[in-house]
Amino acid sequence: MNHQAVGGSISIGLILLILVFYFHNRELWMRNHMWLYLAVNLSIVVLSGTRGYFVIAGLALLPFLWNFFMDRKYFRIRWLAAAVMLWLFCLLLLVGSDEIWSYVVQTLRLNESIGYRVYENAFIKMLYQSEPWYHKLLGFGLGGRADHLPGTIGIAWEAVRGAVWMVPKLLTETTCHNYWYTILFKQGALGLFVCAMVISCFFRKIFAYRNIDSGVYHTLLFFEIGILISLTYRISSTCGVFEVLVLLWSSEMFGEKLEIRRESKPI
Repeated sequence: MNHQAVGGSISIGLILLILVFYFHNRELWMRNHMWLYLAVNLSIVVLSGTRGYFVIAGLALLPFLWNFFMDRKYFRIRWLAAAVMLWLFCLLLLVGSDEIWSYVVQTLRLNESIGYRVYENAFIKMLYQSEPWYHKLLGFGLGGRADHLPGTIGIAWEAVRGAVWMVPKLLTETTCHNYWYTILFKQGALGLFVCAMVISCFFRKIFAYRNIDSGVYHTLLFFEIGILISLTYRISSTCGVFEVLVLLWSSEMFGEKLEIRRESKPI
């Protein structure tokens, strides 16, 4: 099991809760030093090395950073602190730029490609073009394999482009590091349609909160967009359950707040 990815998933969900709590009650957020919990979970996400989580965390942080630094009450001191930290960071880069950059590249895996995802994506894409119409519509089912179809072995060899060790994996394993291609393989075009309907329900629920709290609305919106982007690079069945549940819980919590406000409005 990839414990780093699982830890990053938990921290991603906690980051969303911390950010929602910030917009819900900023004074209580500051009084309980929630920024420290935010910093710790951001560190865990970075150390997890899961680049999809970098996207989710980065997008979810945008509304928080905007509100945090544009707060009129602490505007000057926060921007001054940010300028000092930026200056210190630049000074640190000048002193030990090579060592620091090497550590950043290694931690974030910037020197690595997206690995065998390339072969998996190419295999499913090429297979989809040649498979019968009923597999295109319904897929091969959960745990189903395509090695019984004529030409599948040839497609696998063409997809790996010389990486011989990938051929048995493509023919026997049915889950790839791309959620959309996994759904296309297992449930076909119909499965993708169902996923699109579920995702549209998520966005519709989030859009309903845009008049309640702009900060919460944009945080949930960017978080959901980050999840959709990250699903292109990971196996969500093992990594993405917790953050989706937290997203739904946050949406439900502010949905109740919306209903209370509507009921309290004078007729």
